[in-house]
Amino acid sequence: MANYFKAFLIIQCMNYEPFGGTGIKVSRLVYGTWYLPHEDAKDDNGLFPVSRKRSFSVINRALELGINFFDTANVYRGVYDRKSKQPGYEHIGLSEQILGEALSCQDRESVVLVTKVTGRTGSLPNDQGHNRKHIMKAVRDSLLRLKTDYIDFYLLHGPDASTSLENSIRSMNHLIDEGLILHYGVSNFQPEHVEEMFGICRHSGLEPPSAVQELYNLIDRNFETGKLKVIEKHNIGAMIYSPLAQGVLAGRYSGNADGTSRKAYDAMFAEKTSELAARETVSRVAEVSGSRGTSMSRVSLSWLISRSRNIFPIVGASGIEQLEDSAGATDLKLSEEDIRRLEA
Repeated sequence: MANYFKAFLIIQCMNYEPFGGTGIKVSRLVYGTWYLPHEDAKDDNGLFPVSRKRSFSVINRALELGINFFDTANVYRGVYDRKSKQPGYEHIGLSEQILGEALSCQDRESVVLVTKVTGRTGSLPNDQGHNRKHIMKAVRDSLLRLKTDYIDFYLLHGPDASTSLENSIRSMNHLIDEGLILHYGVSNFQPEHVEEMFGICRHSGLEPPSAVQELYNLIDRNFETGKLKVIEKHNIGAMIYSPLAQGVLAGRYSGNADGTSRKAYDAMFAEKTSELAARETVSRVAEVSGSRGTSMSRVSLSWLISRSRNIFPIVGASGIEQLEDSAGATDLKLSEEDIRRLEA
């Protein structure tokens, strides 16, 4: 009985909205597994390995907070140095595997899973892209790692010039017909390519994409130039990655990084975050958060959510406190003055 009331209270505190035109109700925040909590010590490759124990704790806390929407990809490794050649293909799918283990005790119908296909997963010629040979193998591998019979949203992780859009669409529709996925979508596609996909689907009687995953935040607002119009026009749900600009809009990189931050062990992050942290936008977020008595991350996420009913930010977390802070964004309502100051 106590667990029932706990679950009831969580649901009352979390906002659930239909994801685009699919009718599937999801939390306004998505928990992303591109980056997962890691161990304190580096491995033999000089990298911080993923901590399963800490990852399970954060994922369980996400569930307790009412988050039912989880994003991953078959190429995600949880944590790694992009410039390193190690670890290799043997670590492909690690994030899917950890997410599948963490959710294995949950009622499958209580969660919504997103994963992706496109990136190279092995050394064979067809171990990448949108060719049907790769897609059929990749979806089976993802299902095994995620410990599930179906995937709610299966995304093409990026364009593939070697495979026609119609071929890619027909492969996705085949997976739907086989019951392996419920819906499909695209990530990092240009607006005109999404429109082209809808045209192909209308002509051929195929199901069109119902989801996109794109970069969007207060610093990088290119999403507004075309993609925002596309999702509104076709009622597509948009999962937004890097909503906090890799933590910059949460104020995490305003000073020197500590020994466990991504900036400390990944040179690419160190260079990127230092440049972004100096932007005037970050100062405006700090001013609004100070005036509202709340965190910078909540302000930044609340601004994104206010942009469209079809926007669902993806949040990552290296610890429970970060996740809890982000979750509070769904209860924060920014005023018109707040928004004006942020967008100045």
